[in-house]
Amino acid sequence: MPDIETSDDIRTLVHAFYRDMEADPVLGSYFEGLPWSEHLPKMVGFWSSIVFQTGAYRGTPFDPHARMPGLGREHFAQWIGRFIQTVDAHFAGERADLMKARAEQIAGVFQVKLGLWQTIGADALAEKKTP
Repeated sequence: MPDIETSDDIRTLVHAFYRDMEADPVLGSYFEGLPWSEHLPKMVGFWSSIVFQTGAYRGTPFDPHARMPGLGREHFAQWIGRFIQTVDAHFAGERADLMKARAEQIAGVFQVKLGLWQTIGADALAEKKTP
């Protein structure tokens, strides 16, 4: 299976990932009525910027997620599972692995920012070590 080599590969992957997204039982409601002709090119630019460092994406990816009511950890788990499955179905290699790792990192950061995934601070770690 080939690795991700071109922007067309990114486009293929993004379109495959979002295909039938509205029918997803966990995520679908967040994508109903989304203007796909705007969203898909934006996501291609985003991932091209991550994988190829093109600078094609200009924006703040967290902001739209912060406005999604009811967004929970289960949504991120479904998104990551679907994303990894899509990448693995189309590509294998260093860039494919990078894309999956970055998706997991981004999902983790978003969950922390949304208060869905608590980090353990130094004080909490010190308390756990104290008998």
